[in-house]
Amino acid sequence: MAAFALASWPAHGQAPVIQPPTASEPAAAPLVEHLKVENGLIFAKRGAAWVDSGSATMGNAVKVLRDLYPEATFALDPRVADVPVADLIVRANDPMTDLAALCTACGGRYGFHAEAHALYVLQHNNSTDLKSPPTEDRGIECFNLTGYLQREKAHVRNEANHNNGPGATSDAAEVEASKRTAEAVARLQEIIQKSIVDFDPSLGQPHFQFYADAQMLIVIGSPRAIEVAAKVIHALPGQQTFLGNGLGNGDYFNLQRNAQEMQANAAARKAGLLWFQGAAPPAQEDNSNNPK
Repeated sequence: MAAFALASWPAHGQAPVIQPPTASEPAAAPLVEHLKVENGLIFAKRGAAWVDSGSATMGNAVKVLRDLYPEATFALDPRVADVPVADLIVRANDPMTDLAALCTACGGRYGFHAEAHALYVLQHNNSTDLKSPPTEDRGIECFNLTGYLQREKAHVRNEANHNNGPGATSDAAEVEASKRTAEAVARLQEIIQKSIVDFDPSLGQPHFQFYADAQMLIVIGSPRAIEVAAKVIHALPGQQTFLGNGLGNGDYFNLQRNAQEMQANAAARKAGLLWFQGAAPPAQEDNSNNPK
């Protein structure tokens, strides 16, 4: 009792001194960012990379949580599965923190609690069925980058021929060509993102997915962001004048219309039905009922 009485007591408003954990107390696990929502998509951390896990809904979020915490059980009310989640990054090492962050990011549109045996229950509440505020429409556009990337690879092969002699190709040159391709695609994405910011900072950045085997870049985002991306891609050296559906320049449509008119005129001449503009077509005498 005397020792207790002699011990100093913190003054009002002053936090007590916290002693460091002893050797017998386990240190808290470091918080690691392992889940994020961005541009309407949800991503899970796999090693050092973020993996696209689909649209940002609670249904997909729970699928990610089941992978992150394989020893836990998550019971999801089907009415909660389609609730959208706003942008966030979760740094946690326990499921309750993840669920609390996701609940806040979706406007509290579900209730959750933990039960025995690592069971986490997500339930419908009074806000689940509320309509979300309207969001900007999203679209998808696919661009073939073959022309642009072939030029990049040609530069590498020309450098190899210059250094090793005409016709010389090597595995090292092909590896370098693949590296240049990846760098070119990354540089293109940066140009598109910067162009969108310069054009309209209020536009959300699109999501990119590149498939090297098909030389195809997929852009997912708002129609205006996709239009900016299309204009940048069309201007790349080696690309065709028109790619995509409806996002090319007017020259393409003029050429297409002229080609259609030429084909129609050629067919008309062949059938003998071409007449001067403004004149009525010649009447065709029907002799089918007048045998000679």
